[in-house]
Amino acid sequence: MTRKKRIKKSLLQQLSDLDDHIYLLRKNLLDLCEDQAHLKAIAAELRVLICYSKGVEGLLWRMVEQLNISDAVELHIAGNVNKNHPLATSLELAFVPIQRAGFGPPELPPNYYSLKNVIKSCEAVFVAGKGLTHEYLIKAVAQQMGSSHELDSIETTLAKLKQIFINGVQPYVPVLALDSELVLQIGERVFEMAEKRLEFIRKDHESESCNFSIALRFGYYELPANKTMIVAMQSFVSEVEFVFSLSKTTIDCSIYKSGKEIKTLSLNHPSSNWKPKEDAVIVISYSSKARQIHIIMNGVNQDNGIPCDIGWVHVEHLKPTGIPKSEDYPVYRQFLFTYCRLLSSREAKSLLELEIQNDGNWKSPDGAPLFMTHVDNDDGRIFPR
Repeated sequence: MTRKKRIKKSLLQQLSDLDDHIYLLRKNLLDLCEDQAHLKAIAAELRVLICYSKGVEGLLWRMVEQLNISDAVELHIAGNVNKNHPLATSLELAFVPIQRAGFGPPELPPNYYSLKNVIKSCEAVFVAGKGLTHEYLIKAVAQQMGSSHELDSIETTLAKLKQIFINGVQPYVPVLALDSELVLQIGERVFEMAEKRLEFIRKDHESESCNFSIALRFGYYELPANKTMIVAMQSFVSEVEFVFSLSKTTIDCSIYKSGKEIKTLSLNHPSSNWKPKEDAVIVISYSSKARQIHIIMNGVNQDNGIPCDIGWVHVEHLKPTGIPKSEDYPVYRQFLFTYCRLLSSREAKSLLELEIQNDGNWKSPDGAPLFMTHVDNDDGRIFPR
């Protein structure tokens, strides 16, 4: 039977398709920690996005090529198993993880690698004498026990991997999770370029978090002589970093995009007689749609919205990456919250009024306990000093 004539999609239509698949990948990746059943959908989305199948390259790679976008990511990569090495004789199982720069062994310097080459050429796992590349593993999971197909039988290598658990998780789960995060990162680059060149507009998915707030409660033991970092928050996916610092006269928040400083916001100390061990709360809110940032200090608005274009940032991907832990460090952090919405000045002030109980939990001024998992039913992360 001859294939019916098909109409080629425009570039904007293909970008719209990519938007849908990236959204589904992100959604299932975020839900993976709750239920590993989401791995089936993750593998299926990765197969569509980055795997060569039936004579067609992955959708993400096609968009990267058409828009001439770099797919380089900074990673620690150990390389593939050398089957000719004496220690590889009768080797039954080995994991060959890739890790982001700074999160791998210091003996293995990070470098910039093409993600496409990593997916297609680097082994994710070595099992039963066979090295499985990331692409092979993705397709095997998707087509044998994922959302693409659910077969009555699977390969011996997959069967062996399914029987292994590390900390209660099968070894290919974190592999596909990191692959997904890296794919989301390149996807963001594609969308940013499409917005600039083609006036591409992303779909307004209801569950997408395009607004967020970072709330930091902190203080000092001794005012530092030079600018000193309090904490850093980073989204590898959006390639954005927020660095909070304290100096003798100001509290600063420097914002970086793809390693370049976009803006530094400087505030005076909360008061002229701000004392040691006296807490302050700074809230940074950002709207991805409006491309504006807003600061609240101790419950007082500091501006009416400041232009700041750092693209789309999803709060779920923000992680603390700089937390100084030296015993004689002059600055301390009481907590660090992230919210998937914009906080009001009243809410920001309430964070300054929180008190800590003898059991280590925070409570609101009316005495109600505030535990270290959620704040006002929003996603919260707390890092005690």
